[in-house]
Amino acid sequence: MKICMINDSWTPLWGGGPSHIWEVANKLVVNYNYQVDVIVPILTNKTSGNFPKLGNYLNNRLRIIGVGKPSEFPNIVGRINFLFSALIYCLKNNYDIYHAQYVMPALLLPVIKILKQKI
Repeated sequence: MKICMINDSWTPLWGGGPSHIWEVANKLVVNYNYQVDVIVPILTNKTSGNFPKLGNYLNNRLRIIGVGKPSEFPNIVGRINFLFSALIYCLKNNYDIYHAQYVMPALLLPVIKILKQKI
């Protein structure tokens, strides 16, 4: 099963949303051997931390994929760019399940459902 998780923040910012997505994605891969792609924006803030970066984990079963133009957070133009980039990415790729964290990424789910009738 292929699962797409969408979150509007990631490293170098880290809080409840990214932590939740990271933990759930890890469990889905380790316990069920699902393929999980986490779609996140490319952020440019200069904070530090030892957090999961963009890339592949757990034998490429968990992928953190940055989409859109790099921007600082919060930045409304950057967030809108991320939403359109995430929508395009989701429409070009086939997933069995979509999960979105927070309000803005959750707005994508009805659009994906309308445009991809089989989801």
